[in-house]
Amino acid sequence: MHVWMGECHVHAGIDPENIRLQRSLHPEAEFLIHPECGCSTSVLEAMSAGDIDPEGVQILSTEGMIKRPALSGADEFIVATEVGILHRLRRENPSKRFFAANERASCAYMKVTTLPESARRP
Repeated sequence: MHVWMGECHVHAGIDPENIRLQRSLHPEAEFLIHPECGCSTSVLEAMSAGDIDPEGVQILSTEGMIKRPALSGADEFIVATEVGILHRLRRENPSKRFFAANERASCAYMKVTTLPESARRP
């Protein structure tokens, strides 16, 4: 068995600099972060040190990110995960605005696997 210390290149590419920029551009936005993101650990550290206000920071699963806007009073959200989720968020919450933490956080591999493709596998 070979153990490889790999990571998701998309999530690893969302870094604290992306977060600082988006939060400065959208100071009232709630910040939704997927725990796989490369920035999640640094965000938690910054919150515990008092460098980031924990108010409005939500660390959520993918489905948690989908459900959160309907439960929140916020009108804007910064989303730290693969950008494909933005389409669904916007469709399900047309009166709210969503911003990618990093616009380049796109995964070609995720777009290859479809439900019909998965159903054909044993």
